[in-house]
Amino acid sequence: MTDRLITASKADHHLPALLALAAEYQQQVEAAWAYERKQREVQERRDVVARAAACVARDFPNTLARVLTAGSWTGYPSGSEGPAMAVAPLGAGLFLLRVTERGLDGPPDELFLLCPCPCGKYVEVLVDSEYDLAFVLDDLQRTSNCEELGVPLSQDEG
Repeated sequence: MTDRLITASKADHHLPALLALAAEYQQQVEAAWAYERKQREVQERRDVVARAAACVARDFPNTLARVLTAGSWTGYPSGSEGPAMAVAPLGAGLFLLRVTERGLDGPPDELFLLCPCPCGKYVEVLVDSEYDLAFVLDDLQRTSNCEELGVPLSQDEG
């Protein structure tokens, strides 16, 4: 029994070194994970921007493709906030949004026009063709109704 106590007490000097090594290793692994996560996010941003630009070039060659470039888009990686998306500002508070849904449930290329509403919120409008885009843009020019509340603007707000 005495031999075991002596052996255990001799081994006690290993514990501080082991704790330091374990902590160092843990930091290295977590740093590697953070680097990998960052690289995945960068790649996901690139991919979502490239897919948005390709969608616009393919489906909107006479309108959006003539005013937007790949550099017009900002990519956002998926995460706790939602799926990956690309956003392009169009001016006057309008934005074009392409959301990348994971899985097979949704259509692969859906574009939404984010339109400012007089109430201060934004309204999402699915835009699936150039004609639809022209219709929505024309409707935005003519309307003075709040899409969210259905209340006409007063003269001093318009």
